[in-house]
Order: sequence, then structure tokens, then C-alpha cells
Amino acid sequence: MKREPLDANALLEHATADTFWVPDAVHVVETEKFKFVHCEKPVRIFNRILYSHGDLSDHAHVLDRFLATQPDDGPAQWMLTSSCDSPELRALLEQKGFVRGDTFHVQALRCEGYTRTPPEDVSVIEVRDIDQLRTLYRIMDASFGRTGSAREEDLPKEVIQCTEPGRRVIRYVAMRNGEPAGAGGMTMFPDLGFGLIWAGGVVPEHRGHGVYTALLAARVRDALAHGIHTVGLYAKVDTSSPIVAAQGFERHGSMTYYLRNAKL
Repeated sequence: MKREPLDANALLEHATADTFWVPDAVHVVETEKFKFVHCEKPVRIFNRILYSHGDLSDHAHVLDRFLATQPDDGPAQWMLTSSCDSPELRALLEQKGFVRGDTFHVQALRCEGYTRTPPEDVSVIEVRDIDQLRTLYRIMDASFGRTGSAREEDLPKEVIQCTEPGRRVIRYVAMRNGEPAGAGGMTMFPDLGFGLIWAGGVVPEHRGHGVYTALLAARVRDALAHGIHTVGLYAKVDTSSPIVAAQGFERHGSMTYYLRNAKL
């Protein structure tokens, strides 16, 4: 049977625009042509345009409507994808005080085609309790060179999201020879047949030993178990994109962040 072409750009756009997870304090404004979120808290992921379809005048209308919800000094963001990207829109964003941020490749993998075997000395477990979640955050801090990512007050809710009936989020910890070595997450979108993978990282001293392969194999396995045919992500051009490309992911498009008050 002939496979249908994979519209990875649309899958990523739909998945990242799903706001099932945002707190009640976040306001969601959505029509058939655009979607954005805004919140009184100065948190960038709660104050951003998720998508806009149409021509430049449509985008300008969405931008004005969004900015009307924003204080002048608050952080804001537009996820500028291949579906709407143009020199004219970029110029408009710059006129409104936005600056160009990082660029990401749309990378996607059909689950049925992934055949890599994880090494025997690496095991992957699902996060089921707060202690395991703390371990995950310690791994992420070590992997990405940061500190204090875990907010203790948020951990109970995050564990519930990973363990409740009908959960859509799975978080993983990889152990190599009994030592914490890597971590990652996946959000499942069964209606799309898609799994969004995120926060994949390997502790520096364990890199090059198949830890990332083990984390990806676990996510592909669970995706298939939930009827999901494709996993993917927005992979940063100079970091994660080459890594997932080496794992067999295919590049489809791009996404560039445009940021206002970028230093916040």
C-alpha cells in the first residue's frame, strides 16, 4: 500500500498549538485562521502567537490584536513557521519591536521505520514519582549546563500529568550502568497520529554510548503502542537538528522565534 506523504509542518503546528496543558490563568484566543495565548504573568510561553494563516494583512490584524493584550515591557513571541514566513512579515515584526531568535528545523520520523537497538548497558524507565522527576531535572540541568530547573511546587502536578488515566505526557530517565545518564519527554496526540518529543538530553560523560538511542527507542515503542505513526520536533539548527538527523529523522521545514523584550 502506498504511504500518504507526510505533512510534518502541519503536524508540528497542530501539536505545538494544542493548549491542553496551560494553566487556567492563560487566556486562549482561537479562530480557524489564528491562535494565540496571553497571560498576566510575564512568561513567554504564555504570551505568544502560535499560528496565523492568510496573507500579510491577516497577519497584521492578528499581531495588532495580540499586542493589545500585552504590556509594553512584557516578553512576547511569534512562532514563525514555513506556512506563513515571508520577508514582509519579518519586517512587520521588526517594526513592532520583535527581534529574530533561534531557528529550528522541522524534523520527523516515521515510527515503523526506526530499527535501532539500544545498548544493553542502558535502561530507560518512565517517571512515576517525585523522586524520579527530581532525578530527571538533575539530568536535564547537567545535560544543558544549567541549574535549578525544577520548581518543587510544580512537581506533584507534573507527576500527575505523567501517570493519570488517559495521560498524554510521558517522561523518561535513562540509566547507564546504574548511573543517571539521560532524560526526555513525549507528548502524544493520538488524533494526529503524532508524538511531540522534547527535552532530550544526555549527561556529558555518558554521551557517545547510545543513551540518546535508548531514549528515542523507548519513545518510538510507546508511540506505536498508542497508535501514533510519527514522532517529531522543532530541532534547533546547530544543536539537536544534527543529532536527530543522525537517528534517521527527515527535515521538512523550519520555525524561527521572533521575540519582543528578548532579554526577559
